[in-house]
Amino acid sequence: MYAVGVFRDPESADAKDGRRELDRLTQHTGGAAYYPATADALDAAVGDLARQIRNQYTIAYTPTNQTLDGTYRRIRLEARGAEPLVVRTRAGYVAAGAAAPGRSRH
Repeated sequence: MYAVGVFRDPESADAKDGRRELDRLTQHTGGAAYYPATADALDAAVGDLARQIRNQYTIAYTPTNQTLDGTYRRIRLEARGAEPLVVRTRAGYVAAGAAAPGRSRH
């Protein structure tokens, strides 16, 4: 998930709470949050987002442990190349089937 937060008063408590929540959501999903302060910065943020989305790859895998036991499984992915590469991924997932007692699916 990618987010662009635009706040009337960036120093207000509501704006700080909003940034904290957007950061939490985007970090959880492996995305990014932008907080442009001006219209020009908004244009730049949207342009950067568009470039990132156009340059993304999707990688899928099948875990060796196929047990749907409701446990949390961490994800770690590294990319190497001639130029600096940025990897965005969520931190992990819950190995749950249709209903795992006491666990929420994200």
